[in-house]
Amino acid sequence: MIHTVLIIDNNPVILKMLTGVLEEEGYQVKTALDGLSAFDLILHSPPDIIFLDLIMPNINGEQLCQIIGDYEHLKDIPIVLISGIAAEAEQECMVRGASACLAKGPELSRNVLELVEHFNRGQGPADIPAELLGKEELHPREISLELLEANRHLQIIMENMSDGILEINPQMRIIFANQAASRLTGIRRKNLLAGNFLTLPFEGAGQKRLQDVFLNEHEAGVIIGERETLSINGHLVRLQVLPVQDREGQTTIAIIKDITARKKAEQQIRQSRQYLQAVLNSVQAGILVTDTRTCKVVDGNPLALKMLAIPESELEGRGCHEGDSCPAGEGGCPVIEQDSTGQTMVKTIVNDKGKQIDVLKTTTPCQIGDKSYVVESFIDISEQKRLEEKLHSLTITDELTGLLNRRGFMMMARKQLSIADRAGYNLFLVFADLDDLKVINDTYGHEAGDRVLSKVGEVLKALRSSDISGRIGGDEFALLVTGDQDEQDRENLVSRLQELFEGINREIGLETRVSLSMGIVEYRTGQEAGLEELLAKADSLMYRDKLGKKDG
Repeated sequence: MIHTVLIIDNNPVILKMLTGVLEEEGYQVKTALDGLSAFDLILHSPPDIIFLDLIMPNINGEQLCQIIGDYEHLKDIPIVLISGIAAEAEQECMVRGASACLAKGPELSRNVLELVEHFNRGQGPADIPAELLGKEELHPREISLELLEANRHLQIIMENMSDGILEINPQMRIIFANQAASRLTGIRRKNLLAGNFLTLPFEGAGQKRLQDVFLNEHEAGVIIGERETLSINGHLVRLQVLPVQDREGQTTIAIIKDITARKKAEQQIRQSRQYLQAVLNSVQAGILVTDTRTCKVVDGNPLALKMLAIPESELEGRGCHEGDSCPAGEGGCPVIEQDSTGQTMVKTIVNDKGKQIDVLKTTTPCQIGDKSYVVESFIDISEQKRLEEKLHSLTITDELTGLLNRRGFMMMARKQLSIADRAGYNLFLVFADLDDLKVINDTYGHEAGDRVLSKVGEVLKALRSSDISGRIGGDEFALLVTGDQDEQDRENLVSRLQELFEGINREIGLETRVSLSMGIVEYRTGQEAGLEELLAKADSLMYRDKLGKKDG
């Protein structure tokens, strides 16, 4: 039996008219102006039949119909939709879950009474024609058609948005939710509607701010979850709050944007940067990155700062030519201009404190997006250079005398001959043999002989530093006297050597005197004789000098 009828319509005239008609027939009538207040009324005091306006504020008729059908104790209540746009949107009035649909026409009161009596007789929805009732004498209105078309477009847009949209009334009740809002929250849409927004399972540091915003007056455009974390249903989200004022009063639109992918990408970027920074800081090479458009340094690792003696605050914006690190002078980039895949060179750079550093320098072009960079790496090879020089010195130097050995003398003397040819000056080559070294070794021991050889080395090194001297055999020495030389210079050289050997004899104090037998040949610019030929001639002259001493 039908005792209580609930009429839900935001038009007070319709409510008054239908209430009067039904009460005259002895029915108890309850009314509601919107879907949300009707929902609360239905939950607390279920009626026997519901007449529900299709279009109304705070949850429309279609949504309310679906919500009611989700409750076990309410699903058998007959629901009759009434619509003022029946002539324009007949099919949209046929809502799933509704027992019947009435048009708001001239016969609305009569049709309402007939449907109440229908259900009162125990008849059900199956006995009602599956069509819009009361549509006779109704004609479509052009303005309504246009509004319906615009509304359809809006619904399509809202339902296909990736952002969740919720509308919330001043009491924090949700009165609208799109499909994305249901997906993001993990709550079925009909369960979202009429629920309290603040009970949604938001988590994270942004949750408190979210509640503060909604419980206090807020301005348009408040964004939560960008600087702090805010998540729901496993999604990291950003929530934008937009107050909306319309003729029904103020509501709040909450736009929920899923930023999980973006946040993960940002985290991956941060981790990649940290990883690359750790690698950059750990690599045992100074590294600078230069923007080829501006020729300015944009990044560098700590070792580069240390090597170049640059304060960190002065690194960015530093010109790539500063510090004499660029193989070219100011202007242009040789790496890019030569379309090179990279350059490697050994170079001496001068840091900001004036210290010279030998480095193995590699420059490599690098394209990132539409920007071009040059990555420069510096490996300090100063110690390696010192070891190489020491090793090189050991390979060309006689250990006992400190003079060049035969290999070293030949190498340096050939270079000096080439220089003499280019410069156009003459020089002397002296071939000398230490007299009586065997006698000294046999009489005083090899230690005394070595001491004599060492003193000879000191004497030859005491001559001009530009001359090239070497021990080319056990007791044989060679001296290349550089610069433009004449006969007088040769006599002066012989006299100087004799004076120096007198000093050796006084210092050593052996009964056997130390002396040199010498052969001296002149080299003139452009002559065809090579170094080996000059040495052979000087050796022959030395031998004559030695024989002359014995004959004398």
